[in-house]
Amino acid sequence: MQVVIDSVSWTRSAAGDIAKTRTWRKYLASFVATSLLASTSIAAQPAVRVIEETIHIQGPIKGLILGLRHASVTSPATQSARPVVLILHGAGAPVAGNPDFVLGGHSLMTSLAETGIDVWALDYYGFGESDRYPEMSEPADAHPPLGRAEECADQVDAVTAFLKRDRHIDRIMLIGDSGGSLVAGVFATRRPDLVSRLILFGPETPFTEGPPTNAVLPAYINIAPADLWGQFADWSQAAGKPDVLDANAYKPWAEAYLRSDPTSATRRPPTVKVPNGRQADTADIERGRFTYDPAAIRAPTLIVMGEFDAIATLPGAEWLLKSLRRAPQRRLVVIGHGSHTIQYETERTQLYHVMADFLNERE
Repeated sequence: MQVVIDSVSWTRSAAGDIAKTRTWRKYLASFVATSLLASTSIAAQPAVRVIEETIHIQGPIKGLILGLRHASVTSPATQSARPVVLILHGAGAPVAGNPDFVLGGHSLMTSLAETGIDVWALDYYGFGESDRYPEMSEPADAHPPLGRAEECADQVDAVTAFLKRDRHIDRIMLIGDSGGSLVAGVFATRRPDLVSRLILFGPETPFTEGPPTNAVLPAYINIAPADLWGQFADWSQAAGKPDVLDANAYKPWAEAYLRSDPTSATRRPPTVKVPNGRQADTADIERGRFTYDPAAIRAPTLIVMGEFDAIATLPGAEWLLKSLRRAPQRRLVVIGHGSHTIQYETERTQLYHVMADFLNERE
């Protein structure tokens, strides 16, 4: 089941009551599910062959290269006519372990590409195909957290400049996933002229629980695959039985996750070294300093989240929807029986549909 709420219908609802979980369940159940067959859905597309490639470009820090993953069904001669979307991953997993991770024959990237979108995803510095910060070879407590949202937005600026040249476009569409929503929000407010559409997927909000405000955070952390997947499992348990998280995905996902860090095998147990900037951003939110001003966003914006998303939360989504008051369109879609990590869960195809439909809408 999906619930689609625009700014008008949300304002007319009893927002204070909806923010309460029990009342929200009754509210959710009163809506009729959106028909997938009636949409410009992925399932309705003819079988196509998606071509994927990895491209490296110079980033904003001299000498450090950014890695981009690209998925498209078009030939280079026709790619400039396709809408371009850039996916910004969250705090813990790189592109290979998130938007480009294949489940059931599809990833988020390939699913969107099958609808005719030119799909790109950025590994921030310190992740996947991008270079590591030099500080990541030093003790973690020797430097402040690396890869804050403002820094990552500088990297998005470099990618956007490349895409404008390479694809001959004036604007891009953005998808910010979880902590990546902070990066997308910073960029969309900093460069509103460059963003045509914005999706905030499972976004962080002032309702997102952060680390203690007095915590001293390291430059980076080491994450074991089992620990991160365990967090996914904890989030997904709120959706009840049967389990929505695909347990069969763990082994290939863990292998892809460890491959994303060339140094992972040098540690016992093997771990992935991850910049800690998003935790620092969340700590600032906990102190009452949100990362960007949603009222400064000028692009049509979709908020999409799972019914049981413990990071975005329904009160957080309500706050964000109301705060996007200058966006020409603002929409909230709640996907039933999903948690914060729908892309790994049974309802992932619904997520693909919702995103593709929004990105393919005509202005």
